[in-house]
Amino acid sequence: MRIIVATHKDLREEARRGTFRSDLFYRLNVLTIHIPALRARVDDMPLLVQHFLQRQSRLLGRSFTITAEAMVAMQRYNWPGNVRELENMLERVSYLMPKDTITLDDLPMEFQQTIESSEPRKPDEARSNQDWQQDTPVTEKSRALKEHSTDAEVQAILQALHVSNGQLTRAAALLGISRTTLWRKMMKYSLNEGTYSLDA
Repeated sequence: MRIIVATHKDLREEARRGTFRSDLFYRLNVLTIHIPALRARVDDMPLLVQHFLQRQSRLLGRSFTITAEAMVAMQRYNWPGNVRELENMLERVSYLMPKDTITLDDLPMEFQQTIESSEPRKPDEARSNQDWQQDTPVTEKSRALKEHSTDAEVQAILQALHVSNGQLTRAAALLGISRTTLWRKMMKYSLNEGTYSLDA
């Protein structure tokens, strides 16, 4: 029998400190593979994004693509949640998008801010972006999130409510806002006439 474990901590150091059982460490420490954090291997981003979008395409019966600008924003993001954060973010975006091409404005605000506040790209980053553009359709940048039309916001709310089966807590999480903010927007747009649940 073989056991595969993963951790973000230095188990040898933890065992030395007494916060991890040293006997268990030596039982597990047969082969160690160091995987750098996602922010330290941005060149892997296009392949990871392609993998997750292909999975969502099969699941939802759609063909998802992403613009080069959105890819650059993702490569500049710090990714504190690592690959799992990338996977969950793309899943959330794909459920909420009415179209099939992910643009910068479809990403959460923190990704858009990486473009607004960043310095010019480094040469290697520019080359990586050119490679990605060969297989990715590029669309013109749409308006900033705050300038999106009321109709677009209403459609996003309705789609989130549909995906979450009317569960407000889940719908708010999909939209990246609080449940209170979601309810306020529903009142504003007279979307509170249906039957909704507060359960997570």
